[in-house]
Amino acid sequence: MGIFKWKSLVGSKGLLGGFSQASMKLYPRPHKVVTFTKRVETQELVNLYGKIIAHNPLAFLVEYDNGFRFHVSLIEGEIESAERYEGVPVVEDNDKGSYMVKTEDLSSFIQLTDRIKPIYAYYIHGVKWSKVYTSDESELEGVEHYPSNDVPRIVGRLKLILDRWNVLV
Repeated sequence: MGIFKWKSLVGSKGLLGGFSQASMKLYPRPHKVVTFTKRVETQELVNLYGKIIAHNPLAFLVEYDNGFRFHVSLIEGEIESAERYEGVPVVEDNDKGSYMVKTEDLSSFIQLTDRIKPIYAYYIHGVKWSKVYTSDESELEGVEHYPSNDVPRIVGRLKLILDRWNVLV
């Protein structure tokens, strides 16, 4: 008889849960990745969104810096009239004055930037959180957010339980 190994965790409401099995699928490394970038107006971004998603991008990032700029990383395909370079976009950021804000999709990110006009912000497709830089946290009143350098305690606990050798970032 084998030994049944599992990890347990306690949720924020005191509920006990456990993992008995986890799986991960590995994909082959692509031979070439090309990133397309373009500064666009809001309506053009909304119009291009469906076309970009149809290409099944590896990464799709939208920056806000007094206007929108998208970065799309593809294995194959082209985005017309966009600058092209090899590799993936790198976002260098600092947590000072930044907040993680819940954004369900691109339209909620656009609404957020229209409402508060942040210094800088970015949205990554599929993550459901955006990073927003603003000098006044009260501008974020009414939306779910937390300071970037204040990761919720449950995330730290889960990382400690699930990644005790610090393999994941």
